[in-house]
Amino acid sequence: MPRAPGASRARSGLSAQCNFTQKVCAREFHSAARVGPTRLMRGADVSAAKFRNLRVVSSNTLDTHDAESSAKKPLGFMRRRSKVVELVATGSLVFALTQAGVCAAFDRATNRRLCFLSARDDEVIRSLFINKLTHAVITVSVYKRDGYSSLHCRSTPLLDVRHGNGANGVSLFPGESLSWPGFVEFDEVNSKVVTYSATHTEYKIWDMRTSKLQFRVDGALVQEIKTCAGLMLLIGRRKTGYVPLTVLNIENGQVLRTFRQILNRTKRVEFVEIFNDCVLLKQADHELRILDIATATTRSVAGFVTPAHGFAFLPHAQMFLAIHTNCVQAFNSKAELVAKLENQDSARASTALCVSAAQDVVVAYQQHASASSLGEVAVWHVATGKCVARVAVPADGVPPDVTALLYNDDLHELYLGRPDGVLSVVAT
Repeated sequence: MPRAPGASRARSGLSAQCNFTQKVCAREFHSAARVGPTRLMRGADVSAAKFRNLRVVSSNTLDTHDAESSAKKPLGFMRRRSKVVELVATGSLVFALTQAGVCAAFDRATNRRLCFLSARDDEVIRSLFINKLTHAVITVSVYKRDGYSSLHCRSTPLLDVRHGNGANGVSLFPGESLSWPGFVEFDEVNSKVVTYSATHTEYKIWDMRTSKLQFRVDGALVQEIKTCAGLMLLIGRRKTGYVPLTVLNIENGQVLRTFRQILNRTKRVEFVEIFNDCVLLKQADHELRILDIATATTRSVAGFVTPAHGFAFLPHAQMFLAIHTNCVQAFNSKAELVAKLENQDSARASTALCVSAAQDVVVAYQQHASASSLGEVAVWHVATGKCVARVAVPADGVPPDVTALLYNDDLHELYLGRPDGVLSVVAT
């Protein structure tokens, strides 16, 4: 399961299609601020007032498909309409990526499509990341010339995008071999980029602002890596009766702590995560174990159920979300249940979900089990679980299957990505 926006990960050669919860679980946000109970309750009232007047604006649709330019593309699958699979935004700029690998940039100030971000005719964009440190959008792409097997990163200044020059930009990590199953991950929390070269079995950690290499990690004995603020967790390959864990300083690669976490030999490991200076580990049919990195002590939490769709870690609120099929739960850093999103109708399937950048609300598009029924956008206050707003989506406004969802904190707008490559706007 992808981890960390904080971190956004792209793997070479993989389909652009991505379950909505994988996008949520690939997001982690950073702030040193802590929020007290009184402010949390007041926040629910503020959120209710803020979202009460949102409506689907039928006249404000954004289309990723351009019939004229698409007809000239050499790749047949890029000539057809394709569903939206990823949305990112900064200020009035909105970027929409389709399953076919087409990425369009829009300006909500004018409600116009500015440009497409492909620099080559055979380029298929797989992932996007807004680099706030350099005021650029980073595209992660594959190309037909190498069988779509190797990732290539390009940084395009947002100013160029505003001027309609989406093909501009500079190549990042040009000497890196990122062939399948290699990947690149953008860790916004720590301002780092992590690459993995399967060819050389090596992880590299780069500075997000300068793109300079900071340190390397030998991947020969590493099964997976996870990150949180200031730390990197190396999860070793499982041994007989234990799994080796190593905690690094993410700034310089210094080893801070090593563990041999005892395991039941006959049970599979359901997940290993790192959050708030603790390692969370759970095996099937076992209690959740929380390993304190500072003290090397372990405690158990009974009754914790592994979520079907993973986690979203919210350090600003000192909480994490467990995303189940028909339920989202909020836990504190001690894995104590804080809230459960209320009024979640099991008859309604959430086809898209996102967390605001401020980490105060969860937004989901829900469609009734009857595909012909009215859909709605539901907004919940994270800390209390209270449903603060529901926005009805007209049957002719959005097809039942919304494939991507984004809340733009800057403009207080929601964007619903559709199967036909069109974005619907929910605004006041």
